[in-house]
Amino acid sequence: MGQPGHVYAKLLMDVASGDYPVVSYWKQSLIIADNRIPALAADKSSYGFMLPTGADEIQLDARVLFRRLFWNVADEKEWDMPDIMMEEEVLIVPLETWLETYLPLSIGPGS
Repeated sequence: MGQPGHVYAKLLMDVASGDYPVVSYWKQSLIIADNRIPALAADKSSYGFMLPTGADEIQLDARVLFRRLFWNVADEKEWDMPDIMMEEEVLIVPLETWLETYLPLSIGPGS
């Protein structure tokens, strides 16, 4: 929690009560949002970070987690449903290479 990332989910609303998100998917419910990635499809997102002062490399950790339900719903119902790690990648990037390769070059008045 509190880490950068993106959530993919189908969000259901209970027709009778208007409550959402709904855990009881077997009740009559409406789909109010669905941004899940279709089978065999892909998605891409970008994130920005402040570079640490004085470091010569950074470590990037990327994880794809399967979460059965929203944290607030699990807490409310007192259900212990741990995340399932689907994919994980750790990359060490030397900052010299990062700075030379990825930062844009500014050319113009005063440069």
